[in-house]
Amino acid sequence: MDTFESVLYLVKPGCYMASVDLKDAYYSVFIAEEDRVKLIFEHRGILYQYQALPNGISFAPRTFTKLMKPIYASLRFEINSEKMVVTLPETKVLTLLQECKDLYRKYQVSIQIVARILGLMVSSFSAVEYGQLFYRKIEKEKIHALKLSKGDYSCKMYVTDEMKSELKWWIDNLCSQERVIDHGNANLVIVSDASSLGWAGICENQEIGGRWTTTEADHHINYLELLAAYLSVTAFCKNKSNIHVQVQSDNTCTVANIRNMGSCRSLECNDLVHKLWIWCIERSIWLSSTHIPGKSNISDYGSRNFKENVEWKLNEKIFRDITDLWGLPEIDMFASRLNYQLLKYVSWKPDAEACFVDAFSLDWSKMFMYIFCPFSLVGRVLQKLRQDQAECIMLVPLWPTQNWWNNFLEHLIEIPYIVPVTGKVLQIPFTDKIHPLVGKLNLFISRLSGNRLKVETFQRGLPTLSCPYGNVQHKINTQFTLKNGFSSVMKNKLIQFKLL
Repeated sequence: MDTFESVLYLVKPGCYMASVDLKDAYYSVFIAEEDRVKLIFEHRGILYQYQALPNGISFAPRTFTKLMKPIYASLRFEINSEKMVVTLPETKVLTLLQECKDLYRKYQVSIQIVARILGLMVSSFSAVEYGQLFYRKIEKEKIHALKLSKGDYSCKMYVTDEMKSELKWWIDNLCSQERVIDHGNANLVIVSDASSLGWAGICENQEIGGRWTTTEADHHINYLELLAAYLSVTAFCKNKSNIHVQVQSDNTCTVANIRNMGSCRSLECNDLVHKLWIWCIERSIWLSSTHIPGKSNISDYGSRNFKENVEWKLNEKIFRDITDLWGLPEIDMFASRLNYQLLKYVSWKPDAEACFVDAFSLDWSKMFMYIFCPFSLVGRVLQKLRQDQAECIMLVPLWPTQNWWNNFLEHLIEIPYIVPVTGKVLQIPFTDKIHPLVGKLNLFISRLSGNRLKVETFQRGLPTLSCPYGNVQHKINTQFTLKNGFSSVMKNKLIQFKLL
């Protein structure tokens, strides 16, 4: 059946609007043949019989008004084809606003009053862009009260704080609300997917994702699909505004929740999609959703298969022991939402919770950092450290044969610590997977600086020896470097490592 929403699809920018003259409207209402005999009159000896509703008869206005009521009901909005927006007439704004204010001031009212106000809210959605976001808590309380009263609308119910929070939005925003008829084509398309193991999102050929935390994995799959969309949108659009974003998902619940701005069936899904929409509103992002077949979802593989070799995390107790010695860093430079040691962290790919993306694009000079990077990036990190004259706590493998080893020692400003990798020293978060080199790998935890003055100050305090205390001096020190694993020589200075 055609509705007001159907009419909006016909509106084009700058289109002409027309009004219908109803002065002859009565004559378009035909009288049933069996009743026409009641409308016979005589004029100059001639009998006349009305076939349509006549003017001047007492019941005609009421009959015509009742007949036109469904049509009048659909004409409760004002359409502006120049701005391409729909608004509520002022009288309806004032009516709904007053009802919300009256309810907001009440402590207890009848269920019927709440149902009437909800009806006014729902009937305004075609002209109130974000109205659907701010009525479901009131609806939830009404449904709960009806269950307790066994369907009796005359019973009383309490006006809860949750209800008042939504009423407050209507009171504060109704006068300025309007609805855009057409948001145009999407500027950005995000494809998301979830499984019981993890999630993935793809946008402009860039893929993100990962495993669920233990808490997240306990939720229903519909919630996980919606959470995948939330994480994808907030990650890819973190630095964007004033755009239209389309979410593509193979989960109909996710598509419906985003399109309808929530759900009354699942409170946790409703809360999550409310959070997503509020995040988008703050950035003037319009969100739309569309369903795609599962076999066409390009993010499906990523939600079940993970590249975890870069997700290793140092045991939190060991991290605390180090920070107790050298102070707490301000930021974790190479982390993700699963393995970060500090709330403020930098991710390698777009991440909703990360402060920044791509550590090498930042200025490190004013930050005290924690760095546990992929081992292949150690040389590049040292170069950046020296370039920005920055300071950090850095974790690397004890690999003295690597080409970056001597360069690493030249940045030390504290005696480093060795941590043997045993048990759960290194682990993939929220899994039982431990490092494959357990028992073979030693970690080297050091405090480094790119500031030459600090480095030279540290080096001046080191002994000028080429062997550990009590041993015979080495004639060729490079041959015996790290023979016992607890010392090294750098520029004729002995560095005696400590065991954590």
